[in-house]
Amino acid sequence: YPLLFRNLEAASWSYLPAGWFGLVDRLCTEIQAALGPAGCGDFEVHEVKPKFGALRFYYRLAARDGAGTAARRVRELVDSACAASESTCERCGAPARHRNLNGYETTRCDKHAAPNK
Repeated sequence: YPLLFRNLEAASWSYLPAGWFGLVDRLCTEIQAALGPAGCGDFEVHEVKPKFGALRFYYRLAARDGAGTAARRVRELVDSACAASESTCERCGAPARHRNLNGYETTRCDKHAAPNK
């Protein structure tokens, strides 16, 4: 998604567990569709990572006249993807639940519930 990630420099820290690739792929497709090519120029991804067992997708969308509807739609899409991550295994993408593994907050299915799996 070069239109969305054009500003993400190599020095920017982002990490995405493999089980959430599908969530973020779908999210980026929907954001591009909501904004259109011209609107993507006003969108900047800052960071993508797991935090406290859920997906975090930090971004900035420049405010423009009449862009309120698109901004609301993007917020809804991001909120939905982040909420979906709370029941999606970060390792494999299967249905999962929030777990505390030795003090580390994670979302994993039963197969990947052990800390070393």
